[in-house]
Amino acid sequence: MPACSDGRSTYTYTMQPPALHTNAAVLVQPNQSRKLRSWAPQHLRAQLASPSALSTCQEYRRNVGICLVNRRGLVFAARRVDDTHGTWQMPQGGIDALENPFAAATRELLEETGISSVTFLAQIDEWLQYEFPTTVQCNLTGTWRKYKGQTQKWMLYEFVGHESEIDLDYADKEFLEYKWAELQELPKDVVHFKQSVYCHVARKFSPYIQAIKSGCDSSGR
Repeated sequence: MPACSDGRSTYTYTMQPPALHTNAAVLVQPNQSRKLRSWAPQHLRAQLASPSALSTCQEYRRNVGICLVNRRGLVFAARRVDDTHGTWQMPQGGIDALENPFAAATRELLEETGISSVTFLAQIDEWLQYEFPTTVQCNLTGTWRKYKGQTQKWMLYEFVGHESEIDLDYADKEFLEYKWAELQELPKDVVHFKQSVYCHVARKFSPYIQAIKSGCDSSGR
């Protein structure tokens, strides 16, 4: 299992760790599952939508990953319907043609979990890649056969809604069950070929999650 840094430094919401952007709100209406729009800052939308910001390797499918943290500093993780090994993952999904990663993230989150009450906290600037192992590649069909892996843009959101909002049957069912877990535990819980990506995500987002936990402790929430 890969080793992961636990990012012990604590930041307030007004501080910005290097290579991350903060302070943009995303409020998604439940009836916009196919026509979601992002209200992220204009400079971020332009950056993410520009061809230079995208992966230049056509063998990797463009994808977005969503790290969703609740008010207690725990992260949403779910077990896929096709899981046979007891693994857990965070929501993720493909980026449609001409769709920017912010719009893809809110769309995928809604379709996979039914969640729309979120606030954008941060993103990881670089695209993170993983490759499919041979056992997975052999089972790919259609257009998937041209990809050797996925290149991902990762976003951090805070869940500001009620637990009753979560609906794993909202659209095409992707997950069987979910849990709220410590981010640092997920690299060992995810399928093996995604572990290095999850370690990187944990290192980058830990300062923000620590800030949420510190605020929770001080307020007694």
